Amino acid sequence: MHDTGLLNAVRYGAFAVCILLVAGILTLMALARGKTGDDGDIAGVVAVALLLTCVSGLVAIVASVRHKREQGRAVP
Repeated sequence: MHDTGLLNAVRYGAFAVCILLVAGILTLMALARGKTGDDGDIAGVVAVALLLTCVSGLVAIVASVRHKREQGRAVP
């Protein structure tokens, strides 16, 4: 049986990582606005950050589902 506190911590940590990555992407896009050429090409960085955001979101969703299942099992 899994500890629901651990699943809660994983869920909130993954949500925090998602929020921080989205804030970083938006900041990077705002700072790169108006730049041209190689200085303004942020597609590579944004692509990696979006991938990490999706992975963190998936981890948060899985932790949420497992947490709800564990809570359902704990109640007789």
